[in-house]
Amino acid sequence: MAATRVFAALLLAAVALAENWPIVYEELATFDMSLSFITPLVGFTAGNRDGGPVILKTTDGCRTFRVCNVSNWQGAILLTDVDAIAQSVVVTSFGGELYSMNQGTTFHKAIGGGNSLCVRHIGKDGDAGRLFAVVGQFPLREVNGMATSVNHGRTYSLIDAHLNAPARYGTFNNENDWMISAGRWPTMVEDASSEPASPMYEIRKSEIFDRDGKITRVAAKYRQNNTKVAARAGAYEAEVSATTDAGRTWKNVFTHTGSFYLNSIDCSPTDSKHCCFVGEGFAPDSTEPGARIHCTVDAGATWTRNYFTPQSEALEVTVHNIQFVNDQEVWVCGGVITDKRLPLYLHSSDGGKTWSSHIQEDQEGAIAFRIDFPMVSIGYGIIMNDNTGVSSVTMYVPN
Repeated sequence: MAATRVFAALLLAAVALAENWPIVYEELATFDMSLSFITPLVGFTAGNRDGGPVILKTTDGCRTFRVCNVSNWQGAILLTDVDAIAQSVVVTSFGGELYSMNQGTTFHKAIGGGNSLCVRHIGKDGDAGRLFAVVGQFPLREVNGMATSVNHGRTYSLIDAHLNAPARYGTFNNENDWMISAGRWPTMVEDASSEPASPMYEIRKSEIFDRDGKITRVAAKYRQNNTKVAARAGAYEAEVSATTDAGRTWKNVFTHTGSFYLNSIDCSPTDSKHCCFVGEGFAPDSTEPGARIHCTVDAGATWTRNYFTPQSEALEVTVHNIQFVNDQEVWVCGGVITDKRLPLYLHSSDGGKTWSSHIQEDQEGAIAFRIDFPMVSIGYGIIMNDNTGVSSVTMYVPN
């Protein structure tokens, strides 16, 4: 009852601000693009703070956070994603996975995974937190695809998804039907005199990060006279690979070259054939620059582009994360990356057929990277503000 009163007070305070996605916790970390909630009150974020990795937990709907204990990081730096269900929590990084079996009291280093960008539990509740899948590239075993755990994230078995482009995100509706999105953007060819890129650049989750890990207008930086970028090599690639037998066989259900790469993908929790992905591409390399959402209702046999914002001199849009809250309610987050930079949220109430948009005008300098809805009317998001150099938590407030 006390927890319910705490959350009700938080919600009323947010409503009083008359904003759709107000900040409910400021300056959470210096680099944080992930969050996951078990209930409207209990959730986790993972990122970097004060020069090192950090996992944070809230038990009061983001009013406060505490630092979780990690027994041994063992190279798990630059944390990329987190997923929590029941008592289990899994965190991915470009140095291996971490897991907790006691709802974040203590985390330990997992065995058998690797450089993973995304984590999701398998099925509705991950078989009470037992089943997880991570997506990424695992170069030591020459695997591009995913890894599965059947013991709460402690150990992993690698599965190659037969992709040409790097595996990025995945959706795992049940124990058999899975999809993985993949993408590649043109690479930069630098002058011999250019300085080495920062670690944040090397592990970019999006093309919108520059060499220093800052958010930038992608097209504009190649038009600048003082840029050290002489040319770009390669082309945009987008792929989706699907399996209906828990990864034993795979089928490429979407391939495109030239216009965009893929970020997040998700499917309806009640229909594994009904899925949507988000993608983006930028001038001068994209043949059709802009942000888009494609959806399928037949497991990828056909795809329909239901949202597209073309890039222009006045507008560049980036889209990162998509979540089906139920079969009809779908959310996407990203941002407008003009010189001002503002968080962007897209919402569909018809399963992804049509979309409405909301730009959070009072959060200048920020881009939204992740959203999570523990309930249809309660959602949280992570924004990273390039002006202040910190990440904050936002909360969805229905009109």
